[in-house]
Amino acid sequence: MTCSTEEFRQALSQLLAVCKEYQAKALAQTTVLKAMLELAPSDRAAWNLEKVQQAIATTKLGIEPAIDLEAAALEQALANDTDFRLLLRSFVSSAKAKRDF
Repeated sequence: MTCSTEEFRQALSQLLAVCKEYQAKALAQTTVLKAMLELAPSDRAAWNLEKVQQAIATTKLGIEPAIDLEAAALEQALANDTDFRLLLRSFVSSAKAKRDF
């Protein structure tokens, strides 16, 4: 079974949306955990699961616009009939760099 170029672009767009969500969640979790590790032990002890989850959710909201901006050109290229390969490589490279920090 083969798919059309349009179906392929739609599938990549859906995959990109999942990747953006995962990237935002992972960066928010990492940011909050790093911040918690910098706290004094007595301050860290005051953090319960609810407080951690709220901090991650708030941080994720702040991170999402940057990820959206980063992916905008790729999303536009996928939505139009434009070559997206270079943009896809760039997005993947950027995501890898963030993951490895």
